[in-house]
Amino acid sequence: MEKEVEVYRLSAGRGLLRLRRSREILEEKLHLSGAQLVHINGLWSPFLHAAVQASRRLGIPLIISPHGMLEPWSLNQKKLKKWLALRFYQRGDLDSASLVHSTASSEELNLRNLGFAHTFTLPNGVPERAVMKRLSCGDQRQALFLSRIHPKKGIENLLRAWAAVRPGGWQLKIVGPGEQRYVDRLHKLRNELRLNETVRFEPPADAEEKWNYYESSDLFVLPTFSENFGIVVAEALQSGVPVITTHEAPWECLLDHGCGWWVPAQLAPLTAAIRDATSRDRSVLFEMGKRGQQLVASKFLWRGIAHRMNETYERLVNPSCEVE
Repeated sequence: MEKEVEVYRLSAGRGLLRLRRSREILEEKLHLSGAQLVHINGLWSPFLHAAVQASRRLGIPLIISPHGMLEPWSLNQKKLKKWLALRFYQRGDLDSASLVHSTASSEELNLRNLGFAHTFTLPNGVPERAVMKRLSCGDQRQALFLSRIHPKKGIENLLRAWAAVRPGGWQLKIVGPGEQRYVDRLHKLRNELRLNETVRFEPPADAEEKWNYYESSDLFVLPTFSENFGIVVAEALQSGVPVITTHEAPWECLLDHGCGWWVPAQLAPLTAAIRDATSRDRSVLFEMGKRGQQLVASKFLWRGIAHRMNETYERLVNPSCEVE
């Protein structure tokens, strides 16, 4: 299958006219390009619904990747709007797909519980990156949260757990974009917990800066309430940093490979994990980080994942052909 990328920008008015015109433009582009497969990433957008309609009218195989948008926590946000969308078009779109893609077995189970049996699981991944993690020295050690600043990420629990432990010689950095109202709420909580000296909020990091944060950290924490995959966990592990995350992220393999803590998404277990991790010797965390790098190299590099996705594409486009 040829690897070519073309980018189109569509602008087609507003409302129902925009939806209809988007479908017509997409249908024309798909027809002229000779597209053999459509892969949609995400849900709820009427534009994506137009893409489903276009692929259906042309008889082109379709894959939809919800990327966690059908997880229980997410479905409970703006619940009425999502229920209406599912009823009027989104469930039909998913039913008409050749396959629905999940990034973890837990997401696949949730999709099946919603009635979507035509699923397959393939994780997200990270690019190959040479990282020479060095054993840190000096008095200061760093724990890192790097993700979207959002209530579902469990940052309030993280601040309360950090306040309960108050690990000596450690600083916690919280890095990422978020709505200012919520960021202000977190700043207020930090002040109330008297964490000004040990917790720092940093602005969002660009593609290169984030790796500097990972590689200068001794511990990564993602205390999330909902995560279909959690790419930041894979990035931290690839950088040689052990991870604490919750059962709401599909990272039980942290325990199997001895490279982190996987705990219930509650304050007490998170506090216990932070207390345990920050009491460990530097050399112990360093060895855990090395095992994390080995885990990512074996399961989560894009090269292998892309090969397996391409095999899935080939089976849909040429169902009678054997895939090597």
